[in-house]
Amino acid sequence: MSKKKYDTLVIGHVSLDEEIYEGKTSNSYGGAVLYSGYSAVAGGNKVGIVTKAKKEDEEDISHLFNAPAEDVYYKISKDRTSIRNEYLTADREQRISSIISVADSFSVEDIPQVDSSIYHLAGLIVGDYNDDMIERLSQRGKVAVDVQGYLRRNIDGEMIYHDWEQKEKYLPYIDFLKT
Repeated sequence: MSKKKYDTLVIGHVSLDEEIYEGKTSNSYGGAVLYSGYSAVAGGNKVGIVTKAKKEDEEDISHLFNAPAEDVYYKISKDRTSIRNEYLTADREQRISSIISVADSFSVEDIPQVDSSIYHLAGLIVGDYNDDMIERLSQRGKVAVDVQGYLRRNIDGEMIYHDWEQKEKYLPYIDFLKT
């Protein structure tokens, strides 16, 4: 039996976001994996999605993607990623983001045995991926990285931007870098 083939395999956590805007609080799903997946499918690409969250979130999250259900690979985590965004201005340009909870990291073992032209690491927070993911996935195809997943740190619930300490080691393995 031959392996499934994708143009892009997008790997990342869906976040259950708490949005605070003009004194009102709402919850919605978000995350780079969701938006990148939608964009890639809308562009006519054959897309696979790998995401990880709590078992009880599986049904809700699986219905969020515009890719066929058999192309969504759901992995179980002991928690979900959840981010609070408090918007400080009416245009939503200024905000304070904090971490409510974080799903388990992805490892190469979480990646299905498929062929993909591009492996897109659509991360949200440092720690979304084991350190060797970039190098190991580069052996299977081209690698795309959303750099926010390597710059945004969870420090006692605060989302703080820090330099990517291992950038010199891993940048040579990256074909596409979203900043």
